[in-house]
Amino acid sequence: MINLNGIEFSERHEKPAIGGKVGLRAFFYNDGQLVDPYDISSVSIFTYQSYASSALFDATSNLLTAQPLMQFAPSGTAGPADADDYSAEWGNPEDPQIGGEFGYASGVFKLGTGDFVAPLALDTRLSGVWEDYWLEASANVDAATTYIDVWTVKLLAGSDYQCFIHRWGLNEDTFFSITQPLLAKTSARLSNKHMRYGEIADLKVPIEVTIENKDIDESIINTLKSNLVTNPKFKIVKVNDNPTLNGPFVVLNFDDTQTVNVTADGTLLYKWNTGAITTSTDFGEAKGTYAVQVRYSVNDQTIISPRFYVTLN
Repeated sequence: MINLNGIEFSERHEKPAIGGKVGLRAFFYNDGQLVDPYDISSVSIFTYQSYASSALFDATSNLLTAQPLMQFAPSGTAGPADADDYSAEWGNPEDPQIGGEFGYASGVFKLGTGDFVAPLALDTRLSGVWEDYWLEASANVDAATTYIDVWTVKLLAGSDYQCFIHRWGLNEDTFFSITQPLLAKTSARLSNKHMRYGEIADLKVPIEVTIENKDIDESIINTLKSNLVTNPKFKIVKVNDNPTLNGPFVVLNFDDTQTVNVTADGTLLYKWNTGAITTSTDFGEAKGTYAVQVRYSVNDQTIISPRFYVTLN
């Protein structure tokens, strides 16, 4: 899940449903490092079938020439705005200068360095513009099929615009009914055991989901496992073994502002900048043992993991 200013969007790998919210996310790398492109011109949505069977691009420039189902433009005057600026009502639907049809305008937002998202809210009158045509997302992107989103981007100031294509789909098999309460059990572990002080690296916590109901079809179980874990947060605490120092010290709390990513296999990722740990006389040096916990939601339950330990050398 992607959280945009308190509003959750499913990611591509979480089997997003028709009529829901989908965060079309894209990461941009240069020489293995996340970087911000010089300019993100647009994000355009087509069905995969039209991409496979039609000429969507100019043969010379390789840029889009076909009308998309939906079009996103940068949300800020100088490019994509930060995700905290996202609003479910982008603009004011009651403002006569904007008009109801453009009250839910589209936009591309920035989640972090090299990390951008086009929030496709199909449960609102989300709108975009292609040349002189007004596009309404919920009317055009409404089928359980495979789509592509095309990111038209200039990577460097002196480079040409180019298109990056990502594939995803909307699903109608995420809805199901059973005759008993759902019983879900999870287990977690911390993959990291040792880190070096000064590293900026992901803390990795795989979450294993087990459905304990005995008579639920395997296809339903597979659907559940791909999107059951939501609202993940990390807590990091310095464990002081030295009796002359105070402690423990909370380095990151569950309620602190943080970005946690969830992979398709259910692994929680938090990028930890160990070189930015604030020390003091009471805290001691940054190197030492840290306790890591994760908190997440599963089936309307809030789960807090046991403490896992990682050593910072």
